[in-house]
Amino acid sequence: MKIMVENEFDKCVVESRGILISDLVGKNPAFNNADYLFDDFQVIAELKCLEKDRKNSTSMIQQVSKIIGTARKAGKINFLPIEKREISSSDLPFEIHCEIMELYRKPIQAVVKQANKQIKQTKIHLKRPDYIGLLILVNDGHSALSPSSIWDILGVTFSRNRYSSIDSVLFFTVNPMSSHPEIERDLWVWCTTDRSESIKCPKTLLRNLEVKWFKHLENLTNQKIPAIEVKNVEYMNKVKNV
Repeated sequence: MKIMVENEFDKCVVESRGILISDLVGKNPAFNNADYLFDDFQVIAELKCLEKDRKNSTSMIQQVSKIIGTARKAGKINFLPIEKREISSSDLPFEIHCEIMELYRKPIQAVVKQANKQIKQTKIHLKRPDYIGLLILVNDGHSALSPSSIWDILGVTFSRNRYSSIDSVLFFTVNPMSSHPEIERDLWVWCTTDRSESIKCPKTLLRNLEVKWFKHLENLTNQKIPAIEVKNVEYMNKVKNV
């Protein structure tokens, strides 16, 4: 079952005392608006979905194969190019892995940059300059990257750029589902982080969204699917896409 994330998450936002900003400014405002306003928690949030699956992209395969080919000629690796076999980070020297991940990072950086702009402009136009900026990032079909890879990419992206309108990040998976060796059934992932100790998205809001979202998914799918809240890197690294 394909879950339409934006439509369904909007419902959970309203249930969490949030407002759809499009209801305030209309569908064609004079600025690039963010998605959600939580006045009770002083938060403005933007939802972004990673929908384009680059796993079978001809361009991506060619670029990765070129990196692998160069590394083989230099004697750094000794296996076939990416189109011949599956490659995991454990197969690769660290510098080769980073070079490949940079190919995947750039499109995600573009998403983060756009979200930062939307949150910034919304703070200005709604006259809420001191509100917390929350990026809600969803893996909605990007099967080439595991949750840990996306989380790592976010860390690198924020370490290189200020993106000062984004204070906190919520990341979760929907399509595809994930798996963990310690859990028998397929599952969804939910994890959050704040960029500083002084400015944090209220835990009450995040918890409200988490409870309402997973309850909503249960109603949509007519089944109770485990959800894990990832709190450490070691646990996250074991989570894979199904």
